Amino acid sequence: MTKQEIKELVVSLVRDMKWVTYPQLLRFLLAKGVKVEGTYDLRARPTQQKNIDILLWRGLSREIVEIVEELIEENQIRVLPFPLEAYQTSEPELLKNLTIPVIRNLQEAKEGLQFFATCLGRGDILLQQENPW
Repeated sequence: MTKQEIKELVVSLVRDMKWVTYPQLLRFLLAKGVKVEGTYDLRARPTQQKNIDILLWRGLSREIVEIVEELIEENQIRVLPFPLEAYQTSEPELLKNLTIPVIRNLQEAKEGLQFFATCLGRGDILLQQENPW
C-alpha cells in the first residue's frame, strides 16, 4: 500500500467518525495490512510554547508518524484534547509504562517532554477554544 493510500484511509476514517483515538486508528490500519508498530513517537509542540514537547503516542512506525504529521500540517486532521480517564481505562499499560509527566491540560505543561491525552479529529471541526496545535 502506498503512503498516499494510507493517508486517504486515515482521512476517511477520521471524516467518517469525526474523531478517533490512536488505538482505534492503529487497529483500523492494522486490519488493512498496514505496519503500524515501531519505535517512533508522535509528538507535537503547542504553537505558543516552543520549549514544551508533548507526546501524543508512542511505539509507532516511522511511516505512520510521517503520515499523521503531514495530515496535521495539511489541516486534513487535527489534534484534539481527549479525556485522560478514557485512556486510563482503555490503555492502562501505556500510562503505567510512561516515565514522563502526564498532564491533564496544557496549562500544566512545563518545559520538556510530557504526555497529554489527545485524539485525532476532522480538520473542519470547530473547537470552542483556539486549537493550540
